[in-house]
Amino acid sequence: MQKAWSCHQTAIRKPYLKISSNQRQPILKTQRITKQHFSIVKDRTSNTTPTGQDTNDDTFAKPETSKKPKHNTQVNLIILKDQLFPTKETIENRKCILSFDQLVRFFEDTYKSSDTLSVARKFTDDVESVISMLTSIYPYIQDKIIKSRCTRVRSLNKQLKAKLDSDNYSSDADINNITPTLNIFALYRSPGSSLLQVEWDAVVNYDAHSPNGLFIGDFNADNVVWNCSHNDNNGVRLLQAVDNCDLFLHNSNTYLRIDFYRNKKSNLDLIFSSSSISDKITTSVLDETWGSNHFPILIN
Repeated sequence: MQKAWSCHQTAIRKPYLKISSNQRQPILKTQRITKQHFSIVKDRTSNTTPTGQDTNDDTFAKPETSKKPKHNTQVNLIILKDQLFPTKETIENRKCILSFDQLVRFFEDTYKSSDTLSVARKFTDDVESVISMLTSIYPYIQDKIIKSRCTRVRSLNKQLKAKLDSDNYSSDADINNITPTLNIFALYRSPGSSLLQVEWDAVVNYDAHSPNGLFIGDFNADNVVWNCSHNDNNGVRLLQAVDNCDLFLHNSNTYLRIDFYRNKKSNLDLIFSSSSISDKITTSVLDETWGSNHFPILIN
């Protein structure tokens, strides 16, 4: 029959010394401690000096931190070309807005960019055609990563809508002491910027909601329809937006801006109105510029 062993701590009394402040004789006192405690106290009160081997124990060694592996943040153009190569024939046959090489650079630039809209505008102002191109080549892309990136880039429509909702293109005023009430919308477009067709549509639609509206301003958009020497992208898109909303142009044959450096005249200050009041409005150009490079126009 095996003996049953039980573990318990046996209390003992260990003497220790205390020196009185008045006497230099040691006074014996006792302290109730356990065997386990006794062994620890004994070790701590030992006068044994640690050896050099103890100080070099692995317990006191500085912990080593594992280094994170470095990842290559550069996209490999050769691999990217191979992944997009199945789309090359479609791009060339359909004469897409971007060439194959431009598409490769476009995907390279969008690799780590969160502003895809700005990247697209580095290549063309016609972002809508870029979206249409990506939609047409999507079925020919085999690589899953490129497909995923193509889907993300096609979300440009959301970015365009957000931009339209946040931008303030014009100011407006109502004249209500005449009959009918007249709504005047004034706009200035900086010559260094370019608006997409959807943006011009949003600008003109803002005025088109008013039945008796004047849509005036310095549009900086060239079109031969309003007496400019050539058409630019903004002029073509503005004309398209105006035709869609059935607005009437009142000064198609004037020259309101003078280019002193090139000795040229153009017609960038335009006056549109709702068709319902077009027959009630007349315009005339004043001869004095008062130091400006634009002639004032009088609206009656």
